[in-house]
Amino acid sequence: MKRLGWLFLAALFNCAVASGPTAASSRPELLAVVAASIDQHILPSHAALKDSTQELHADLKEWCANGGGSGPARTAVHQSFERSVRSWAAISFLRFGPARKNSRQQRLGFFPDPRGVTLRQLGAVLKRKDPKLLEPGALARQSAALQGFPALEALLFQHESVEPDPYACDLAVAISANAATLAQELADEWTGDQGWRGLMLTPGPHNPVYKTDEEAAGELVKALLTGLQILRDQGFEAMLVAAEKGRDRMGLAFERSGLARAFLLETARSCAALVEKLQLGDFVKANPQTTWMDRWIKNALRNLQSDIEAMPMTAAAVISTPAQGTNLVRRGRFYSNGLRQIIGRQVAPTAGLTLGFNELDGD
Repeated sequence: MKRLGWLFLAALFNCAVASGPTAASSRPELLAVVAASIDQHILPSHAALKDSTQELHADLKEWCANGGGSGPARTAVHQSFERSVRSWAAISFLRFGPARKNSRQQRLGFFPDPRGVTLRQLGAVLKRKDPKLLEPGALARQSAALQGFPALEALLFQHESVEPDPYACDLAVAISANAATLAQELADEWTGDQGWRGLMLTPGPHNPVYKTDEEAAGELVKALLTGLQILRDQGFEAMLVAAEKGRDRMGLAFERSGLARAFLLETARSCAALVEKLQLGDFVKANPQTTWMDRWIKNALRNLQSDIEAMPMTAAAVISTPAQGTNLVRRGRFYSNGLRQIIGRQVAPTAGLTLGFNELDGD
């Protein structure tokens, strides 16, 4: 009987351990905003990237098959490249889960690249003209600098007046095929029975990644803070430094193709959409001392987008037009940094979210 009593107590203890964390941390309001963020923003954004990269690959194949040149085929390539860049901007800061696996994020968007690794490696490849590099899947085994949108941009926009030689055109087709494959993998691994969506919506003691609803919601807030940090550091701060030093180029992502503004704008729009789906303002509305944060966040996100649309995108113009140049860029830096501070240090703790380090900490 004594042994049976101990077994009974042990069973009760095990049940308490197994059910306790889930019951104690179950917050359906968090699970609801995570589901809305995934289903209404993240999944459609991944689908858009998948579709746009497939279109880009098809347009490049047609253009190269006709020997390159100007005209409608080249216009189609530029348009599908812009759609791909815009789609990439919407998810490039979601650097967890499928994007972290196999370094997919870095392989699609090798940036920043202060040492010019992409151009150096592309130059070496174009000099060698190794046909094996054009075989299906070959690029996936190469440096990340050769695999994604920055490398493709360099090929398409490095010398606008010079028609690409056949090998360069074939290389562009191969890079676009690799990008389309990566985009397909990202989209696929968010869905399905073993997809990341399921992991985020079923936190618990047996979930290998998310034990609580707070952890799942915190993952999305960390990604949001990464997006705001990209805007601040790789956008506005880079523009101000370039202007102060009188550089011809500001070192922005997709500056060579004239899509730097589009990339920044779509990043800001995606951050705003994530804030809306996460309903972050709801966590500070109840307290009269913090309700102003909800209004400030919404106003800052609106101004951030309108300022990006209005600000000049060359270092010379930023310096020469202070009212519409330097001031707008500085205000963009202020808003992106302020949003990070308020969301990370005020809203998230109020919501009971412990964020830890984000993807760019330590860069």
